[in-house]
Amino acid sequence: MSIGIQYTIKQNRYKQALRRGIVYDGDTLICTKEEIQHTVILRAIDSANEDFPWGRLRFEENFQDDVMRYMYVFSNNQKVLSDGEKQLDIDEFLQASHISFEEKKDFMKHMGAIRFVNKKDVLLYELKGRYLWIVFEIIGETEGQISGLAVNAPGDNFMKTFPEVYQNHGDFFHRYMSVFSSVYNDFQEKIDETDKLLDLETASPELLQKYAEWLGLMVNGGFLSEEALRGLIQEAYMLNKYKGTRRVIERLCEIVLGVKPIIVEKNMLKQYTRDDNQEVMQTLYGTGTYDVTLLIPVFVDEKKQAQLFYLLKQFKPIRCKLHIVFLQETGILDTYSYLDMNAKVFEQNLGSLNDHQLLNGTVVLE
Repeated sequence: MSIGIQYTIKQNRYKQALRRGIVYDGDTLICTKEEIQHTVILRAIDSANEDFPWGRLRFEENFQDDVMRYMYVFSNNQKVLSDGEKQLDIDEFLQASHISFEEKKDFMKHMGAIRFVNKKDVLLYELKGRYLWIVFEIIGETEGQISGLAVNAPGDNFMKTFPEVYQNHGDFFHRYMSVFSSVYNDFQEKIDETDKLLDLETASPELLQKYAEWLGLMVNGGFLSEEALRGLIQEAYMLNKYKGTRRVIERLCEIVLGVKPIIVEKNMLKQYTRDDNQEVMQTLYGTGTYDVTLLIPVFVDEKKQAQLFYLLKQFKPIRCKLHIVFLQETGILDTYSYLDMNAKVFEQNLGSLNDHQLLNGTVVLE
C-alpha cells in the first residue's frame, strides 16, 4: 500500500472533465454567470491499490457567502460494474452529457458517495477503494474560483509514531490525530515551497516590490504591471551594469512598451543639419549638447508613459536631457494617388482652448 502520496488535480484533468458553467485557466476552475447550476465531474483517480484508504481532500476557493457549494466523493475497487450481461463504465456514465445530473446524483448515492456542503478541507476516512471520483455542484449566479485541489493518501505522520494497536484507520483516535497531522503537513508544504518565493517566475507581486528595492530599482506605487516588473527585475543586473548608456534606454522601452525606440543624439546631428532646417531641428531634438530624443513608433497610453518616464529618470545619463516623442500613424499620399468621394485629408491648424472645449485630431496647440 502506498503511504504518504498526494494526488494533485491540474489542468490536464480539468480538460478531460465534464464541465457545465465552468471554465479552467491553468490549474484553476472558474465559474461563469452563464449558468445557475455549475458542475464539474472529474474522471477517476487511480491509486493502483485495492481497498486503498483515502485521506484528506482540500482546495482553495473564492465564492460569496450566499453561494451553495456541494461536493460528492465516492470510491470503488472496480471502474467497470457488471451484473451478468450488462456492463457499466462509471467514467463513461458520469461523463455522458445526455444523462441528467439528477440521475448521476442518484447513482453516486447508490455507490455510497459522501456529500460535503460548503467545505474545502475534509477527511475521506470512510472511503476505501482503488478509484476515487470527485464531483462539484455550485448553485447560484456567481463568479468564483477553485484552485489547489489535492487528495492525500493516509500517510499521517503522527499516527505512524504510535504502536500498531492505535493505528486503526478511521477511528476516533485517528481522526483526532489527523487534525495535528494536517497542520504539520500544511507547514511542511510551505517550507518545501520556500524556494518558489525566490523564483522570479513564481514570486508574489508583493515580494517582487521588495526584490526590486534590494537591486536598487525604485518601483514604488504599483505603476508597473506584474509582467513588466518581473522582466525588469530579471534584467536588473544588466541594467545597473550599463546604467546611463544607450543600450539601457533601449531595453527599458522594450520591457515597458514592447518596442525599441529610435534614439537621436543632438551632438551627432550638427554635421547633417542645413542652416534653413535649424529651427525645426532644435524644436524636435533640443539645443543642448546633451539633449537626446526618443522617437517611440507606437501609440502609448498615459499609464505606460508614466511608467517609462519614472524608469528613464533612474537610468539616463546624469547630464542628459531626454525628449520623448510618441509617434502616431498618419496617412500619406504619394504620386498617382487619389481620394474617393468619401475620403478627406485633414490639415492641422493652430488652436486655443477655452472652457468646456475639446481638441480633435486636426488641431494643435502652439
